[in-house]
Amino acid sequence: MVGGSLGTSLFAFGDKDGNGAKARLQHPLAVATVRGGTKVVVADSYNHKLKLVDPAQGSVKTLAGSGKPGLSDGKQGVQFWEPGGLASDPTDSDVVWVADTNNHAIRVFNVASNEVSTFALGKDVPKAEAGARKGEGGKNGEGDQQAQRSILNRRRARVIDLGPVGKRGSVQVQVEVPSDLTFTATRTSEWQLLGVATGGTAATRGVINKESTNRGSALVTIPSAATEGAVVEVESAVYFCEEDKGVCRTDGVVFKLQVTEKGPAKVVATHIVDKGQKSRVGPV
Repeated sequence: MVGGSLGTSLFAFGDKDGNGAKARLQHPLAVATVRGGTKVVVADSYNHKLKLVDPAQGSVKTLAGSGKPGLSDGKQGVQFWEPGGLASDPTDSDVVWVADTNNHAIRVFNVASNEVSTFALGKDVPKAEAGARKGEGGKNGEGDQQAQRSILNRRRARVIDLGPVGKRGSVQVQVEVPSDLTFTATRTSEWQLLGVATGGTAATRGVINKESTNRGSALVTIPSAATEGAVVEVESAVYFCEEDKGVCRTDGVVFKLQVTEKGPAKVVATHIVDKGQKSRVGPV
């Protein structure tokens, strides 16, 4: 009805409203009817959006979601993080319930008001905080200060201990994708530094720069605000495709390091992606 294309539809993904095969979705996972079954809401998971399909017109348009992962309610600047399930409300034909997968939250969307809210399960259940990892990483509550959320599926990511790194040192992340795989063209691979309050002196998130179709790199600086003995994490989230099979996936690695005055000034973390999702690392 919408999305896909004639021929090799496995590569017909993206984020574009429109009619028929000119529209683009990316990994839609669920549908639910609203307004008496005349309209269909789609959980466009990898685009972090809800979209509305009009079966009569054969068209699709964005309902809610900025296109970037996060957790934000309201009418403007709404954010989801890979919504993966939908259910029509049996008592209100304008309401759909959303399983916001990577936020570990249930969201409620009203088509009439165009408003999103997060459903509170009960007074003793803490509100979802966009995947915030409180109390993790570092000392003296540094993880709490940032309340950063992971850019990875932590249950699938591999965790590798790189040992010590010096204050104001750097971590050189090197990504290698084998020759029969390539970086996903429409998705940017990223890194993130967790476990230390930077005080605005260093970046905590950035992109993995593509040096070729299957090589990339990034330089992560350990901020001077890091305390002696703090444990920090560098996340590497890589999006890649097996073009011969038309399959695109993500691969994640968490590199753990301990900050110390006597640690090396530079550590190299090599993230090698293959069909077995293996990694190699090595200090300098």
